[in-house]
Formats: sequence, C-alpha cells, structure tokens
Amino acid sequence: GDGLVAAYRAGADITDLDLAIFNAFVARYDIGPGMSMYVGLGGKFINSEDERFMEGYDPELKDRAPLYRLTPAFAMEVRRGKGPIFLDMTHFTGEQVRQLKRVIPLPMMMYEKVGLVKGDRFVEKIEWMPYAPVQRGGLLTNDKYETCLSGLYACGDATPIAGDIGGASYLPGAVTSGIKAGRHAAERAKGIGMVEVEEKQIRELRGKTLMLMDRTEGVEPDHIVVALQEAVMPYDVLLLREEGRMKKALAEIEDIRDNLLPLLCAYDHHYLRMALEVKNIVACAEMQLRSSIFRKESRGGTCLREDYPYRDNVDWLKWVLVRT
Repeated sequence: GDGLVAAYRAGADITDLDLAIFNAFVARYDIGPGMSMYVGLGGKFINSEDERFMEGYDPELKDRAPLYRLTPAFAMEVRRGKGPIFLDMTHFTGEQVRQLKRVIPLPMMMYEKVGLVKGDRFVEKIEWMPYAPVQRGGLLTNDKYETCLSGLYACGDATPIAGDIGGASYLPGAVTSGIKAGRHAAERAKGIGMVEVEEKQIRELRGKTLMLMDRTEGVEPDHIVVALQEAVMPYDVLLLREEGRMKKALAEIEDIRDNLLPLLCAYDHHYLRMALEVKNIVACAEMQLRSSIFRKESRGGTCLREDYPYRDNVDWLKWVLVRT
C-alpha cells in the first residue's frame, strides 16, 4: 500500500476499497495454485461431518462455484460449528493424479513432499480455508489514466481492479494501461521543461523519515502487524460483513494508529523499511474498513453484508471515494 497511501496523502482520489477479491487455499501448507483443476476433475468440498455442503449455497455449480461463493460458504459452515473445511480428492483415479502432475507439477511435488500424495493417489483429505479479502482499490483516473492531481498518472495495480473503471486488472491490464498512461504522461512532460527541486522540503521529509532510527526503544513493526491482523483477519469482519463488527475492528485500528504507531522504532535501515511500510498498511486497513462500512448493500462477488443482504442499484450503483 505504499504507493496508494502516498497518492492519498498527496490528495488523489482513491476508490473501490469497499469491494474485494476473494480466494481460498490449502490451510496447513503453502501450496498452490490449482483449485480450478481440482474441482474440475471432481474434487469435493466437505465439512467436518463429511457433508458436501456447496449445493446449499450454489445448487447449480456446487463445488465449481466461483470464489466469491465458496469463501463465504466456508465461513458460514465454520459458524455452524462444522469446520474445518476439506477438499476431498482421495477418490481420484491414478490417471487423474498423473494428469495433475503433468499440468501443475510444482504443487503436486509439494503434496508428495508433505505426504498427501503417495504414488498416484491422494491419501488424505486436504484442509482448505478462505483467504482474507484482498482490497481491489486504487487511484481514480480518467480515460488517459490521469488522476485528479494534474500530472499524476496511475496504471496496473495502482488503479482499481474493476475493469469498468480502467480495465487495468492483472497482467494484460497492466500492460495496456501502462502503455496508455506512459504515452499521455510523456506527452505532458514534453511541455514542462526543467523543474526546480525544493531542497528544504527534501530535508524536512528526510528528517521525518529517519527519525525512527533515533529511538533506542519502542514498538517493533512486527508487533503492529500482528495486532492489525488480529483486528481485520477474522472471517466475520471483511468476509461476512456487518456494521457492528466492522466498527469494532475500526476502533481497534484507530487505537493502533493513535497509540502504537507513535512508538514505532527502527534499529537499522531494514527495520526502517518495515516501520514505514507498516504505517501505510495501517492506513490502508483504516481506509478499507471505513469504505466497507459506508457501502450499505451487498454487491455481487465483491461485498457481502449480512445487515444489507441485497444489491441496491438505486442508491449504491456508484463508487465510494476516499480523499483527504
């Protein structure tokens, strides 16, 4: 969030922080990707009682449901006391497992290394979990990828993931938006000429940045990261959203901002990088929570509100802006 927060502090409009991208992964091991292929070959999501539950949430697609249906369903099953969730591939034939080894060899090697695959068989069910919603917001731009700050352009992941703002999602969007933004930025730069550097401002910013290294004791960045995760990572904060729970999480973020961030210290330049980064992470978390609380509806696969369960195109077919 470094670039996003820098643009926000400079006065750029940020949008789409209230919407999110969902995902799900293996719970106990850092193994991925491949889930689309697993369910495509017949992998089954089951709860702790060995029940296939996705038909109740998506009767048509079931285990092949999109991620924005799967991840809330996992959370709801856990809330019902039927967690953890597993992906069962123990019934796969030897040919299916060999096909996986040909198409996604790295994950399959990792499954073998931890003993989940032996020979050409999955020998255990694999615990699965929803991944925390990833904010998809960015700088609001016009069709030239210029922000509301004259001369500031954004492309790729610096713009909202939603294709109908800028189409800058993922690698193809990064390439096309980068070409367009770069062309317009270069054209603008031609007519500007040399710019005087404000040495006084640089000295002030340098002093403010390095002052964290002057402290001999204080709060380490990792401590704040853990506190932040404990506030926003629970599934009933940003996955299954409800105003009271989000406001409670927001109060915890405000407490971190007001009482922990001022105590940040950095022992060396590595810690300094981490300290500066964690300040921006806290700012992003606050912006995301405030935006999520503000949107009073559920919208497709990007925002699920338990207290506002329906889409509202009358009042909420619009972007939520964050600005200084």
